[in-house]
Amino acid sequence: MSGVNDPFMNHSQMDVQQDDGQQYGSIEQQDAQAYSSTKNRRFKLGGVFIMAGLPFTVFLVVFWTYVFVYANPVPCALLATAALVCAIFCIVMDFRNRRKWWFYVGALSFVAVFFGLFTGALVWNGLMRKYASMAQQSYYSNVLPSEYADAHRDAGVIQFASSAVVDISKSVGFKDKRLYCVAPIMTSSMASRVEYFAVGIDCCQSRASFSCDDAASVSAREGIVVNKHTFMGDAIEANYDLFEEAVSMSEAVYGFTSSDNPIFVHWVNNAEEFEASLYSQTVIASTFTLIGYFALSVVAGMFFHNVWKRSLE
Repeated sequence: MSGVNDPFMNHSQMDVQQDDGQQYGSIEQQDAQAYSSTKNRRFKLGGVFIMAGLPFTVFLVVFWTYVFVYANPVPCALLATAALVCAIFCIVMDFRNRRKWWFYVGALSFVAVFFGLFTGALVWNGLMRKYASMAQQSYYSNVLPSEYADAHRDAGVIQFASSAVVDISKSVGFKDKRLYCVAPIMTSSMASRVEYFAVGIDCCQSRASFSCDDAASVSAREGIVVNKHTFMGDAIEANYDLFEEAVSMSEAVYGFTSSDNPIFVHWVNNAEEFEASLYSQTVIASTFTLIGYFALSVVAGMFFHNVWKRSLE
């Protein structure tokens, strides 16, 4: 029998039971609201994870492949193409099924592919290409500065003979906004023709002063060959022609002749340390790039998830 219909229960006791029922109902409502709130939070976190995580994964794959595999460009091109196809597929799925969730994931992934290619190209051309060149091109040892440059055109690293020195007294700096420095690599018994030059930027005076890389070290004998890259090369590679201008100036000033196509090098103590430094700089630059794009992906994922949720209301 219900307590409300109990004839022996006074009004005070009935009020207490009704209050207990209301409080119990209130607790049930609070539990339901808490469950609903938890479910919504999980739903939101899951949505943000997908909208941020999938495009970031696309960026990671494209960027990392470009930087570390571009020496063999076929896998890089295939992965970038596959990522674009998947992104376009997501966008097309939205138009077919009328689900904006797919559209945002596809659009963000599409953008991620091009950001991955662009930033990957910057890191590759600025750092990793020189590392790959050193690793893949030929290494020549005990090279005399009088040997023809054309005989070592495929070199990545040249170890010169112990008699080779950077002749700082014949160095020049060619001014074109920055100072492009060249100094001939010679021996004391060489004739006037020069085949190899040490080079650098903003590390010399206009005449007879050269401190680029390890030029001041008496034990330095190795040269990291500088290749000509006008497209997105580093400062030296992209301005190769200005070093040629500096060579022409040095010929006029000091009266020697040089090869029509001399080899330019970074003059260093230890090529292996230089190579390891390039790889370390590449990893550091890549890590910071990935961290930055991850943060951007999270912000974009949160923003477009909220836009998508509002479109459902």
